[in-house]
Amino acid sequence: LPSAHTGTVRVIKFDRQSLRMFTCGDDKTVLLWDCHRGTCLGRSVLPKKMSAGQFGPDGRIIVGDKTGDVYCLAAVPAEEGE
Repeated sequence: LPSAHTGTVRVIKFDRQSLRMFTCGDDKTVLLWDCHRGTCLGRSVLPKKMSAGQFGPDGRIIVGDKTGDVYCLAAVPAEEGE
């Protein structure tokens, strides 16, 4: 995993096809990764540190913090044929 977070990584989740994953860190960022290339596809900055997350059935990223706040983020679609 490239060192794109500036703090501890708290969440790592893979999509169902293991084509993409996202990470959440203490730096309050959510990063979307291409698993085959090891490249960052997108970055979101949130107001709090996230402690849980999952890919939704539509591919969106759903993350939450320890107080119950939940955020739904658009994810960059995986390329066709991967």
